[in-house]
Amino acid sequence: MLILFKTKAIEWFGINDFFLDKPFQKRTPDQHKPTAAVLNPAAIQLIENLATLTPSNVEKTRLLIRIGAKSTTDLWYTGLGPVPPFKDAVLISDYDLKILDLVANLTGCQFSLGLSMRSSDISQNHIDTFVQAIRATITPSNIQSFELGNEPDHYVKNSLRPNGTYSPAVFFKENQDMVTYTSNLYPGAKFTGPSHAFSWDEDGTLNKFITQFAGQMTYFSYHKYELRGCASSNSLSSLMSQPKDAASYKIYSSAKDTLQATGKPGKIIWNEAGTASCGGVEGISNAFASGLWTLDSGFLTSTIGVDHQLLSGTPQALYGPIRRNKLSFTVEATYYGMFLFKLANKGDAVTVYQQPFSGGGNTKIYVSNNSENMKTITIINKNMKSSASSLTLNFKVDPAIFKFATSLVMSSPGGAADITAKTTIGGLSFDTVTGLLSIGTSTEAKVPVSEGAFSVTVEPETAMAIRISNTEYKFMDDIKLIKHIFAVNESDTTSVTGIKGPSAGTTVDANNTGSKSGALTNSFGLLS
Repeated sequence: MLILFKTKAIEWFGINDFFLDKPFQKRTPDQHKPTAAVLNPAAIQLIENLATLTPSNVEKTRLLIRIGAKSTTDLWYTGLGPVPPFKDAVLISDYDLKILDLVANLTGCQFSLGLSMRSSDISQNHIDTFVQAIRATITPSNIQSFELGNEPDHYVKNSLRPNGTYSPAVFFKENQDMVTYTSNLYPGAKFTGPSHAFSWDEDGTLNKFITQFAGQMTYFSYHKYELRGCASSNSLSSLMSQPKDAASYKIYSSAKDTLQATGKPGKIIWNEAGTASCGGVEGISNAFASGLWTLDSGFLTSTIGVDHQLLSGTPQALYGPIRRNKLSFTVEATYYGMFLFKLANKGDAVTVYQQPFSGGGNTKIYVSNNSENMKTITIINKNMKSSASSLTLNFKVDPAIFKFATSLVMSSPGGAADITAKTTIGGLSFDTVTGLLSIGTSTEAKVPVSEGAFSVTVEPETAMAIRISNTEYKFMDDIKLIKHIFAVNESDTTSVTGIKGPSAGTTVDANNTGSKSGALTNSFGLLS
């Protein structure tokens, strides 16, 4: 454990509990003098794991972490200028900004930083001192963008704008003023917006915004939760059936088409994602089903061109990938879904497509290819154990290229409903003290390939990734590339999934016959 510098508390909706070695109390405006603090090595390791596995063609391997965006709370720099008059301000100082820079340098992550649009009068938001402090403390390459406000469609509901007079058109004017103002403070800055939620869906706000701001802004964002309305009627089976297909995320594919039509560069961001609104649903959002949904939604949005999908990690969110428990962490099923997605899409020039097939119920098959002649087939069996049996699939691949295969299973002891945080990938789990993938013996299994044919059996409420290549190259070879990884016991079993030749079951031709997305763009990130 290395003491990097000294600071008081930071208050970023749980980021203080995440980056530092112990939780802090809320601070008062006069509590900005430094006291000893230590970065939490487990937090650094968990971020580094995801950053290391990010496909190298995606944002230059930078894991994105979004900080400071909440429709009723703002980052507020206190090094200079007045203390904000509202109680829910997030007070930060130079020391806090240095934490971000060091975390980025240590892990390879990158930050999106929220700028306040609490007031329609820019001068009242005091972003000038904040942006100047960022220029002085954070390495420019560690900042992905400045996010301008958050959920403007909720400003009236949160008493930030007068009722009856605030519309997307008025917001567009305010956003233009923010772009111009901030660009003068930070030349070359990139921006994210509009970051609205469902209230403005019917107005086509996102596409109108892209049309107006393409060329001035780089990242175009929208918030979506799979199960809406904070409804107690939401069920485990309803989450397991989502997302149904690409049409579920039409707002993102339409945004991609609109952006491409402008001829201007940019990216489409799902910058607030989770299984259910209002912080999630107990027994659903914190269950293993959330990990399966994470894996499925990550692949599906990749096929329609989403560039980043940020999973909420706020303390009140049950679907967060990592939860703080005093001095240790609980690594939730959502994190395992993120990890397996990145593991399945490791490599250069990755392309991914959904492989259509019938007869599998709530089962999805995605195929990823990279420039090293590796193919990864990911099967997500979201059928409930109570109503489905195991699924046997026969695959056909080019026998001249693909001769070796290994399989890795993501599962939890209690299935989709398991909330014990005992998810494993290939028999391995994350240590909640160190953040290292270190517990258990690897059950990655050889799958015999005979003349380009092989067969696997996938149990309900589990996911399986199969790596196929011309030489024997296992998932563990990539896992070992993560710095500081603990030694893992590896098995050499060939009996878990391997069946030589075709067997009873559905036959799937995995030779690029699906609906391709082109180059893989989507990369999971974290929302603070």
